[in-house]
Amino acid sequence: MDQQIVSSLKLDRLLSEPKLDFPRGVAPKILLNHVKNTAPFVFYDSFCAGPNHRYLKILRHIDHWLEKFPETQLDHAHYFELCVAAHWGTVATFVPTDVDNQIRSKLWHPALPLETLFAMVDLVEEALTWDSTQVSTRWVKSPISQNFLSGHHGEWFSIAVAAYGALRSRHPERAEFLSNAILNELNRQLTVFNEYRTVKDGIGSLKAATIVAHNAGDLVRVMDMWSFDSDDRLRKGYQEIESSNHMNGAFSVLSFLNKQYMAVENHRNFALRKPKCLRHQPSLLLPLGPFFDDWGKQVAQNPELSEFELGEITEALFDGWVYLENTVGYARALAGMEMGIQGGLSQLCKLVPSKMAKQLSSGKLRTLTSTSQNRFENQWNQFGLKLL
Repeated sequence: MDQQIVSSLKLDRLLSEPKLDFPRGVAPKILLNHVKNTAPFVFYDSFCAGPNHRYLKILRHIDHWLEKFPETQLDHAHYFELCVAAHWGTVATFVPTDVDNQIRSKLWHPALPLETLFAMVDLVEEALTWDSTQVSTRWVKSPISQNFLSGHHGEWFSIAVAAYGALRSRHPERAEFLSNAILNELNRQLTVFNEYRTVKDGIGSLKAATIVAHNAGDLVRVMDMWSFDSDDRLRKGYQEIESSNHMNGAFSVLSFLNKQYMAVENHRNFALRKPKCLRHQPSLLLPLGPFFDDWGKQVAQNPELSEFELGEITEALFDGWVYLENTVGYARALAGMEMGIQGGLSQLCKLVPSKMAKQLSSGKLRTLTSTSQNRFENQWNQFGLKLL
């Protein structure tokens, strides 16, 4: 393992520096502990890292190195690498690491040596090829091209826009290359959305719509963070893509579908941060809402979850539904748990306080959970076919 660490991290650049003049956020060891808290499975020997999972290798290698040499200080490029890897590994978990502003702005100091800046940009360009499907369930696969589309592609937008912003005045040619890559990626994502529309897959269209809308939001947010003006190359290119006639109006259609149906169902899921048992298996990561029936069944049938833990999850879902009563996702998760657990609703009610059990069995919540998965998904499939 030590030889792999040396090879991966270019030890001559990793060792302690006499000066750290550029701003940093959380200390590396603390950041790694945050990752272990929310996504401990990425450090399990059984959790394999393939060729397009270098962010996992970065986390493991730096963790091993700091265990062996705790006084080591990462150079700026490797600190950026660690922050990006931590973000990639946890952004789809219940408690993502809080390094957004670091990788989108603060670490791109205007006085960075060009060598360091280029090393950071190299990582950004590489990150577009990383496979995030092991650390997220919020992705879809095109029924035509088989291309993947995930929320991680929005996270890539956010660091790519920052890299572009840092390069504009210092290396215009590379900035132009990166601007084109960002716009090409946005067009690729719109193509995946249109491919779901082509085969008349309503639920697939809804899922793709909310992913692209979220990703475009990341792109715009970081352009605003960097104060790009209206004449900026990337800003103008984005506005052309956003126009109503681009790619058969894909952007306006997906924006409508997301705003009308999906945005309220895909929030930060604060309620599910409480049951920590959900953090230990990637299979328990929450998918795109409100399609949580299968997830609820999987939770209920998971052999590694105790009755006490199932009760914790049920209570969290109930509390989340009460807090967000106009949503249906948590109700669908409860419907799935009812279907998946032996004994059904009766058994589920035994796992929670009696007052909560009563509300699970009657009223508005019961109306939502008693609707069959087939009927619910057929209805939402029709929602996704609007504006065809």
